[in-house]
Amino acid sequence: MIMNNFNYALIIRESLSVEQVLESYGVAFNRAGFALCPFHSEHTASLRVRNASTWHCFGCGKGGDVIDFVIEYFGLGWREAISKINVDFALNLPIDRKVTLAESLQVSKRIRELAAERACKQAEYEAINEAYETLLDEYARLDCNLMRMKPAPGETELNPLFTEAICKIQYYKWLLQITPLPDTRA
Repeated sequence: MIMNNFNYALIIRESLSVEQVLESYGVAFNRAGFALCPFHSEHTASLRVRNASTWHCFGCGKGGDVIDFVIEYFGLGWREAISKINVDFALNLPIDRKVTLAESLQVSKRIRELAAERACKQAEYEAINEAYETLLDEYARLDCNLMRMKPAPGETELNPLFTEAICKIQYYKWLLQITPLPDTRA
């Protein structure tokens, strides 16, 4: 039985970070996360890893995942690129050969594990994003009340919403500063 190479592509994309692959092929990233693009001549780094699984060059417009990089960098076809990545990163995937039942089960298990990891990361991202949005909404409400309910000159009675805003806005500002932004690379 020959396993579908698309299953192997999924394992490759999920197992290797783009930065890891690019660095192993000689692309060096600066502290800001940019690198000189190997696909065109440039003096200012314009290639950036968008998230753990994609890259993009703002200079020439090329981009993609680890497989796309290897295809472009080495001038290979899709099958040859996944085979090269398999060998270069010692993934030991039984690409383009008959696999044993044990290997098939192992690959299927790995695909399920990757799907579970991806679902876990997505749930974590959604929880962080929801918490951040809740904090941001409350800060915006307090800020709005601080401006709208501000007493007029000579007014002696304070609106309770204004008082609440004065008491809480600095706390929410602090919470927003210490709460990490949701990581879009997940």
